[in-house]
Amino acid sequence: MTEAELFETVRGLLNIYRWLWVHHYNSQRSNPGFPDIVAVRENRVLFLELKGYEKTGKLGTLSPHQQDWLDKLRAAGQEAYVVIPDDNRDGRLVEMLQ
Repeated sequence: MTEAELFETVRGLLNIYRWLWVHHYNSQRSNPGFPDIVAVRENRVLFLELKGYEKTGKLGTLSPHQQDWLDKLRAAGQEAYVVIPDDNRDGRLVEMLQ
């Protein structure tokens, strides 16, 4: 599953479970490394960085900027996750979003 395919899966589940969410398609003017998706529902905010499989068959890796964002968000008490295709296959993604 590529990152684009993973995005479509996550997007669909966010809509099914009635999350408000945003994904910036053009992040050139944003600080580097900001998570792919921010989702809000009731008393929760999720920051999701998506990593799919590249053409080489290798799972994508976090850049130092992405890791820094996730670390700082977690230190601030936020729910910040790296979502990979395995999370969809084993049900962790649905559990996270329900």
